[in-house]
Amino acid sequence: MENFKLRPEYLLGNRQLDAEHRAVLEYLDELYQGILAGRGEKQLFSLLEKLEVYFKLHFLMEERLLEEKGCPDLKEHLLEDAMFVRHLERVLAELRESTTTRAVDKVLFLKSWFEEHVQHLAVRHRAMLFSPISGRVRDGVAVPTGGHLAR
Repeated sequence: MENFKLRPEYLLGNRQLDAEHRAVLEYLDELYQGILAGRGEKQLFSLLEKLEVYFKLHFLMEERLLEEKGCPDLKEHLLEDAMFVRHLERVLAELRESTTTRAVDKVLFLKSWFEEHVQHLAVRHRAMLFSPISGRVRDGVAVPTGGHLAR
């Protein structure tokens, strides 16, 4: 069984970004479970559209935040995000035409890419994006100070 949860080492300590990263993985999980359960095309297409919009909005917000924080490699980050959005659009178009097996493979690819994206962000920009309101950093890992993840 695939795990679509945000791993603790990927937490940035930024409440908004961490919540958005969790939400993307939840959308991917919902799509994955829907494909496996054989949900109807209309319901799956609705999920695909929701996922596409959420990804794009997330990237815009993330880019705005990196720009506000003076991210030194913002241009590189913007190029990576743009490349992913183009790839996402292609994958989502293919998903709309796929068999169940191919669709599952496509969703797992998106999950894998997104986890790499979050890991890259965590490693390179955690200190810049960390918000003292949303947690603390211990041994280079953002540690939430409240809620269900603090346990």
